[in-house]
Amino acid sequence: MSQTPREILLDRHREAESKLDAIRVDVVSTIARADGEAIDREAGATGRSIGGVARLLWDQLFRPCRQVWGGLAGVWLAILILNAASYEESDMSRADAEISIEESMDGMRARRQLLAELSGGAEPLEKKARPAAIRPRGETRRETSNV
Repeated sequence: MSQTPREILLDRHREAESKLDAIRVDVVSTIARADGEAIDREAGATGRSIGGVARLLWDQLFRPCRQVWGGLAGVWLAILILNAASYEESDMSRADAEISIEESMDGMRARRQLLAELSGGAEPLEKKARPAAIRPRGETRRETSNV
């Protein structure tokens, strides 16, 4: 029976398998021990002082992506500069700028009348009388119930 090249290589190096397993176990335990010590150091530093918390925050949040945070800071700085540059104080005071509702309604009526005159098809609008004062609902109900 013929063996594949893979089987031939595995047969040749079968005795090295136990040595490789021992090396693998040693390396994994060393890495786990180092990670555990690093976690203990971080937990100790975090629990002891504000400086430890700041250092942990810097290492975990800001340090891995400094370019991104720098870019965001630059964008915000540009926004603030543009906002400050576009701010202009107007010469008009607030009291001058406010227009009463009556004045704005008169202006709208004048525009409508001008539009009607310019279109030629419609007669100029006449100034409408103000509607009667609105009565409370109770009076309206009494009138309808009496009829």
